[in-house]
Amino acid sequence: SDKPRKITDEELEKLLKSLREHPGVKANNLTVEVVTENLVQLIFIKDPQGNVIRRVTEDQFYSLLDSMDQAN
Repeated sequence: SDKPRKITDEELEKLLKSLREHPGVKANNLTVEVVTENLVQLIFIKDPQGNVIRRVTEDQFYSLLDSMDQAN
């Protein structure tokens, strides 16, 4: 099947770490958290008031990881 493989815990940790260390995230005091909804993992990026400003779905994790790898 062409369903994307699930991200490993290791990759997820790396992604979360990169997101949390992202200058834009730090500058705006945003928080990054993983939420599992219906067996699907999502990453929520929230502002200091707790509003979700970016919702990253599992199929976007890889492109995010890729773009971060290129940024370094």
